[in-house]
Amino acid sequence: MDFSQEFLMDMAINGAGFLTAALIGMVFYALFSKKKAPIQQEVIEGAHTKLSEAKQTIPPVQKQNVSNVKFIQLGSSDHEIEQVSHAKKESVPQKISRKEVIQLARKMLDAGSTTENIKRILPVSDAELALLSLNNK
Repeated sequence: MDFSQEFLMDMAINGAGFLTAALIGMVFYALFSKKKAPIQQEVIEGAHTKLSEAKQTIPPVQKQNVSNVKFIQLGSSDHEIEQVSHAKKESVPQKISRKEVIQLARKMLDAGSTTENIKRILPVSDAELALLSLNNK
């Protein structure tokens, strides 16, 4: 596919036009943009004196030595962890069968405890307590 000379010249002139427009835009931006006022030497010196005063008022930080550092070996078993796990296993309440719960409730009714007290201690429903109280009479 052949391009004509006029087409190539138009493309070159367009590129040059865009570049000159960008340069002129940058020049106008630099001319009309707000410039910051130069910093006065007195302001800088005042800041230095305030900074030095602030450094003098800050107390030095004292580093504390940590002497209770313990390194953990991941390959070895830890005796303290085993003791904790045994304590957790012993503290877990054991499940009581329904038959044992009813027997305990019957013994408590025979001993003369109230139904509210039995409900607080054992997981027993009102219907079961009613049946137990009818059987005891």
